[in-house]
Amino acid sequence: MFGPVEGRRHDGFIPQESKVVDEMEHHPGYHLSDDEGHPLKSWLIIPFSDSQRIAEQCSFNHELSRARIAVEWSFAELFGTGIWFALILNMKVLTSPIATPSLVTTFLTICLSCVRRKNQACKSFHCQPPSLEVYLAGLPGSSPINEADYASDDDVLNFFADESDMSSENESSD
Repeated sequence: MFGPVEGRRHDGFIPQESKVVDEMEHHPGYHLSDDEGHPLKSWLIIPFSDSQRIAEQCSFNHELSRARIAVEWSFAELFGTGIWFALILNMKVLTSPIATPSLVTTFLTICLSCVRRKNQACKSFHCQPPSLEVYLAGLPGSSPINEADYASDDDVLNFFADESDMSSENESSD
């Protein structure tokens, strides 16, 4: 994970500084999406920017926009949780570190998604987060594990069939 980054930084700073450019060059088959402010790379998917787009390009841009909105839900989930507010409650301007609460909130929110085995972005992309054991095994210093060693819960948890918006669920029991 990389960040947080000051808002005054140019978008090109983040991929370069975070080393994501180097990582993506070494992992063919993986892709990232971003806005048209970035140069096109083999692993970077950006919308068509030409004002004279054909119907297929408009459709592609629409689908890419839908995917980006689903990713934005993760940010809303991240900073809409009580975790973030609990961590920043006693912070003081210019004296408290902002990076630590951001990183802790991100880590705990991802762990919560792994425990629940769902979140709004995963529902949109029709995938499940890994189990908590599998996610934590990917951290530096942990020994690798084989997810196939863990029982599948596909037959137990099929939340993809439900088309409702997960944000309207009553989660007071958590």
